[in-house]
Amino acid sequence: MEERDFEGDVRIGINARQLRDDTVGAVVEKALKTKVEKLADTKADKRILLLERDESTLSEDLIATEIEDKRHMIEKFDKIHEVWFAETIPHFGASNYKRFSMRRKGRTVKFLAFYKGRIHSRYGT
Repeated sequence: MEERDFEGDVRIGINARQLRDDTVGAVVEKALKTKVEKLADTKADKRILLLERDESTLSEDLIATEIEDKRHMIEKFDKIHEVWFAETIPHFGASNYKRFSMRRKGRTVKFLAFYKGRIHSRYGT
């Protein structure tokens, strides 16, 4: 059995404060160039890029579209198997609601939503 290497935290943070001088596309491209190589070089059977969205100033749709537009420009992006969003924005004051979604070509193809640690809803999984 091959030994796996899961060392290191690969996280991409994109927030609206970074947009003072750049477009969303430039910020997404910079973040991807910084993090994808580290994730791609990690020994794993499946590599999942998980993007946390913890503020509502940037839409998941906009970020996902930019990722799709930029993926061909990012070296080693082809080694990333899936891109998921982890939405941790409190909904209606419910800080214990979390949503994970995988998008492809502008559509949500899978999602899992949790409330108080239990599955609240799911699609495509």
